[in-house]
Amino acid sequence: MQSDLESMRSSGGMGVTPQTFKPEELFNKPIGPAASQVPPSVTSPVAPKVKVVGPKKSGHKIWILVGVLVVLILAWVVIQFFVLPSLQSSSAPAAPAAVPTPAPVATTTTTSTAAPTSTAVTLIHQSFLKSPASASTTVTLSTPLSLAALQADIASSTASSAAAGTFEELVFVNAASLSTTSSTPVSAQSVLGTILPNAAQSFLASTFDQDVTGFVYYNKSGAWPGYIFKLTSGANLATATSTLDPVIEASAPSFFQSSPGTASGSFSNGSLPDSTPVRYLAFSKKGAALEYGWFKGYLVVSTSYQGIIAADQHL
Repeated sequence: MQSDLESMRSSGGMGVTPQTFKPEELFNKPIGPAASQVPPSVTSPVAPKVKVVGPKKSGHKIWILVGVLVVLILAWVVIQFFVLPSLQSSSAPAAPAAVPTPAPVATTTTTSTAAPTSTAVTLIHQSFLKSPASASTTVTLSTPLSLAALQADIASSTASSAAAGTFEELVFVNAASLSTTSSTPVSAQSVLGTILPNAAQSFLASTFDQDVTGFVYYNKSGAWPGYIFKLTSGANLATATSTLDPVIEASAPSFFQSSPGTASGSFSNGSLPDSTPVRYLAFSKKGAALEYGWFKGYLVVSTSYQGIIAADQHL
């Protein structure tokens, strides 16, 4: 348009010169720069050859390892349970011939009814006397022990004449042990159980120490024996007295070495010069009186009043 042309001229532009062209010329010309003008780096590169690698077949290796392990295990089993036992059996010595088992021999159990004897324990005698007696005599008691044997053994050991007022200790030993190098003391349960057969051995064993001290007191009327039994630490004095007092009084003549004669009555309460209480019973034989008491942790039984006084003074 004329106004556009004027505007271009006023702004310093050049005039527009119309030209003519053929349409085919437009389409025959290449679009863009000539092929010779395209730099080498812009030309289309040739696609490189790419090698497609599939996943590694690791599963095959695992199965191979499992197979090897199975074969090794089977080989170990065969060697352990088949090959080695066969080798050992072929090299082992022949088993010895079986020894016939002897037929069982029937045994017979017998029950002994003999009088109580000393217990089969290691017993070392130790005198209960705190101050020693003026003399000491060993009395060998017969085996098996009985009341008659006990009385006879004491009588034979005290037959020698001694001065009046002599207080002598008696040590009881078992006759069966004299063949050995050392004599065996007789237990308190054996001596007291022989004198008091109605007393239970189990009660005597739990009430008294195993050791026993005997004594004999001499006066113008003869020799009068006695016994000292020590209470165990766990013994109950009230139970001991209530149990044994009636048994002692019922068997009073058994404590003498010979018959004391006829009893003058029944037991009575008495006391020693130091006021120690005792029980006593006099007999028709001159000087014979059974005296017993529980004092200083002991049971003291004497066949004379002077004898129990001397025993108390030595305890």
